[in-house]
Amino acid sequence: MRLGQVDEGFRPLADYAVIGDMQACALVSKTGSIDWLCLPNIADPALFAGVLGIWGGRFALGLKGKSSTERCYIGGAPILRTRLIQDRGIVSVTDFLALRTGGVGGTLEPERELIRIVEAESGNPTVDFVYEPRPCFGKDPHLARRGKTSWACQHEADLILFRTDVADCDSDIRQVAGSENLQTGDRRYFSLSFCRRDIGVIPALGEECETKRQAAEQWWSAWLARSNYSGNFREPVSRSLMALRLLASRETGAVAAAATSSLPEWIGGERNWDYRYCWMRDAYFVLSAFVRCGLQDEAEAYFNWLMHATQRDKPELRPVYDIFGRSDLPEKEVSHLEGYRNSAPVRIGNGASQQVQLDSYGSVILGARALVEQGGTFGRSEAKRLAGFVETVCGNWQQPDNGIWEMRRGRLHHLYSKAMCWGALDGALWLEERDLLELDRDKVRSNLDTIRAVVLEHGWNEDRQAYAGALDCDHLDASVLLLPKLGIIEADHPRMVATFERIDAELAKDSFVWRYDPSIDDNNSPEGAFMACSFWAAEYLALAGRRDEAAGRMRKLLGAGNDLGIFSEEYDPEAQIMLGNLPQGLSHAALVHAALALGEKNGDEV
Repeated sequence: MRLGQVDEGFRPLADYAVIGDMQACALVSKTGSIDWLCLPNIADPALFAGVLGIWGGRFALGLKGKSSTERCYIGGAPILRTRLIQDRGIVSVTDFLALRTGGVGGTLEPERELIRIVEAESGNPTVDFVYEPRPCFGKDPHLARRGKTSWACQHEADLILFRTDVADCDSDIRQVAGSENLQTGDRRYFSLSFCRRDIGVIPALGEECETKRQAAEQWWSAWLARSNYSGNFREPVSRSLMALRLLASRETGAVAAAATSSLPEWIGGERNWDYRYCWMRDAYFVLSAFVRCGLQDEAEAYFNWLMHATQRDKPELRPVYDIFGRSDLPEKEVSHLEGYRNSAPVRIGNGASQQVQLDSYGSVILGARALVEQGGTFGRSEAKRLAGFVETVCGNWQQPDNGIWEMRRGRLHHLYSKAMCWGALDGALWLEERDLLELDRDKVRSNLDTIRAVVLEHGWNEDRQAYAGALDCDHLDASVLLLPKLGIIEADHPRMVATFERIDAELAKDSFVWRYDPSIDDNNSPEGAFMACSFWAAEYLALAGRRDEAAGRMRKLLGAGNDLGIFSEEYDPEAQIMLGNLPQGLSHAALVHAALALGEKNGDEV
């Protein structure tokens, strides 16, 4: 049984919308196929991984025959409405993950629930669907029918229940398929619920699905109204904050780097990584994006998670943790999935968990400073943790590391890592001046001055007329564009201006900026322009007072998102395709920071 309209090829990444409940995220294509969903949490094994291979599983829903598509997020929330249009009629499909609203003594609800509501707006269209779950990245589901409207999939301790009121359904142990001719006004419902070692709730269809949709709309509407951003980039900033909130666990406060794994940074290449974890390098950018836009609760929850996750490793930091604070994330390959557009391997886990990334210390401490700057605070336990990180920076900043880009060829004295160590000490002194930390002030200030001299003097490459990516190296690295943001040098300093011009000449194309020359990292593959670096360049121009240039770049870069304002990690401006995992938290956070920078001079947006 196959749905005739399902395209078994790979959809462009721009075709995917993201929906979620702040624990799990799903990707929904323009054709109505859900090709990615991990349950119960963002880094758990995938139930649908069709975006990574034909055997990965999917939940396809569409019209019989050819149709065109329109889609939008309802009220700016991650509730997707897709209109499928053809001569026989028009159908709207509303996709969302329900939010758990019950508490003690409240209504019993599934641990997770994906809901799809189909409505015939006009005519008498025929709706087809195929439900093909493949637990744990492609295993057979052994579906068992439960009554007339339900099918269960039991995998280890997980129970996945699929329900629909579509009249004509057929099934076997691997899939459920159905078709029904609808009349104007008809509605049909689909519910996919999940539980693990818990009460197996059987959610109702019909009115209960409508109630859950309304509840989700109300919650997201109230949340979006909390943002205080009022500049000219309201829509992209709002969408970026929504994407970051979807990546932020409502249970732990952790913020994942992306919702997906192994979407390639170059088609046919091997730069395919699992980004469903939480990187310390992102902490400052994401936390400050939240707090500077008025989302104090999310910022505080994220900071509290940072303190929880780092408890075991104090006074050191691991580069990456899962949403529950585990740092043992062994990297494995899934050989039976061919990868997006045959870009193998598909990976789960991430070997970067064993690296050294000194920039992480600056990211965490500057995140704490950003929180306090906007009225937040922390207790004695957190103060001791941060002071311990300061001691680690003082003792280790002279060591080489793997850097923000996690190069696997060996460690270097990355300039951005040194600058972030400076940022860690500068931020710590700022907190100490407000009686929030107890530090050896003379020791910290001595190290602070020494690091600054190393960065600004030894980091300068006279032959290149630019700050290099690492000491005693001559390659360029777009992360040095952040030096003015950290405060270690002014954006209009002649050396910083020269560095920008050199990076723009050698690492950029039409406003899109690459991290570095890909040939230097031994990955044997090209890659796309890095969206975060591209927004950092726009932010740099704003800080340097070149606001017209910055605004022009912003307008150009916003076109690299899809029609819903979702950004991936990278972009190929020549082929005009999105690359890498999505939605990418660092891309969205960098967009927010660039928009804020454009609003900081003269009190208004361009």
